[in-house]
Order: sequence, then C-alpha cells, then structure tokens
Amino acid sequence: MTTLLERLKKSWQVLKQPQLKLEKLLIASWTLALLMIALSLLAGCSYLETQPRIPANLVVRCPDAPLFEGKDLGDLISYTADLLAQYHECRTRMDAVGVWADRA
Repeated sequence: MTTLLERLKKSWQVLKQPQLKLEKLLIASWTLALLMIALSLLAGCSYLETQPRIPANLVVRCPDAPLFEGKDLGDLISYTADLLAQYHECRTRMDAVGVWADRA
C-alpha cells in the first residue's frame, strides 16, 4: 500500500503536467495573437491614404465685388466688363476645385 505522501506526489505530478501544457498553449496563443495584431497594425499603416492637399492657387477666396463709382455709361460698361472678368476667373478656379475633388 502506498502512503498518503506518495499518492499526493503522484497526483501533483499528474496535475502539474497538463498545467504546464496549458500554460505553454496559452503563452503560445497570446504570443501569436499579439504578433498578428502588431503585423496587422503595421500592414494597415502602409495602406492608409492621406487626403491630398488642395493646391494653394485654388484655395484663394473670390474677391468682393467693387462698388460702382463711375459717372457715365462708359464707366458703367468698363465696370461691368471688369466685374465679369473677375467672376469668370473666380468661377474657373472653383470649377478647378471641383475637378480636383473628383480626382482626390
């Protein structure tokens, strides 16, 4: 007949072996999980697309329309022509912003 101390030693050895296997399995699985997380973060950073900046010449605001300070019809025609030129320049710039936004 075996003594109580011998039986406890055998039970401890039997219990200790699966515990070591379980610990090794948990350590390996956590290591693998952390490695996968690190690799996915590194891979994800390489695929991040940064939003391209809008060109500086397109960011300029359209100027306010000047007040009419003329005295006759010739001044009014000149003022209108200048105002239309200013409008078309601003419109062209804003259209270019739209084209840039479609490509970005």
